[in-house]
Amino acid sequence: IIIFILVFLGWIFLSPIIGLGIVALSGVFLYLSFGLVDWQEINRNTNWGVILLFGSAISIGIQMKETGAALWAAEETLYYLEVVFQDIAVVRWFVSVIVTGILTNLLSNAATVAVLGPIILDMGGDPIIMGIMTSIASAFAYLTVVASPTCMIIHSTGLISSSDYFKAGWKLFIISVIVLLMTSTFYWPILL
Repeated sequence: IIIFILVFLGWIFLSPIIGLGIVALSGVFLYLSFGLVDWQEINRNTNWGVILLFGSAISIGIQMKETGAALWAAEETLYYLEVVFQDIAVVRWFVSVIVTGILTNLLSNAATVAVLGPIILDMGGDPIIMGIMTSIASAFAYLTVVASPTCMIIHSTGLISSSDYFKAGWKLFIISVIVLLMTSTFYWPILL
């Protein structure tokens, strides 16, 4: 219990300095050092594939952001679509929601908003509505295993294949887009 409390306090006070992962691994190291758990038990109950998949997805997302590949793809897509549909607000909203939703299934939510936020705000229209739509659409991570840690954990059980995410997720994605567009078209103007 003492190690658990130390890890908990480490997450609160040390995570901004050294990160959550280092604190958690320190707890694992302490459990191993004091013989409270053996390596075979940890190895047997750990799905290393999920850890490697999540690490590689984060790495690819960071590299796409740092090299400018994500920014370039987003700018090109939105530029050509903006030229065609510049004066139609609902179509502009639809394009921004679709691009954000697709990109959030490939990158992390934070990276998606960081890359697309400034571009989408430059598309014109009400910046409050565009910003809120972008942030909400960045949560539409239903299509791929790497879309979120939750999806990876569920996938690690072995009961769901990668293709199952897309089979079920595309329906939820479309419903989410429709609800968001209807809300932003009919409800938000009343509030704003």
